[in-house]
Parts: sequence; C-alpha cells; structure tokens
Amino acid sequence: MAYFWRWWNEQTDDTKDLVRKLVKEGRLEFVNGGWSMNDEAATYYTDIIDQMTLGHQFLLREFGKHAIPVIGWHVGMYSY
Repeated sequence: MAYFWRWWNEQTDDTKDLVRKLVKEGRLEFVNGGWSMNDEAATYYTDIIDQMTLGHQFLLREFGKHAIPVIGWHVGMYSY
C-alpha cells in the first residue's frame, strides 16, 4: 500500500474516480492491504498489526467498504 499511496497522491481527480469505480465494480481489488509486506519492515506481532491497520485505514478512507481485503498473501522464504 505504501507504493500505491505514493502513486495515488500524484493522480488527478479523474484518475482517482476511475480507480474508485474499478474497485466498486470488483474489477480491481487489493490483496492483503498492509502498508508493507511483513517480511520487509514489520517482524514483531504488534508491528504487523500496526502496519496492516495503517494500510486498511487508507483503503477504507479512499474506497469505502468495497476495498476491504478478503485475501491475505505472504511471500515466505524456505531454506533446506
């Protein structure tokens, strides 16, 4: 969400309206919705909750209930 937020802040009102329309129609959705991936910047439980809350608050403020993430995804690294 941090990168999307930066892009979002540079867009015109027309572009923002188009993106809102795509989200409302279900043609664009946000997966996870956290501010960053947990393995990038938030490794403690409380930090994970805080960064997820920040990202979800942004989505709710800009897109309303249509943007509430229903899928969570996390890249994991495994070593053998």
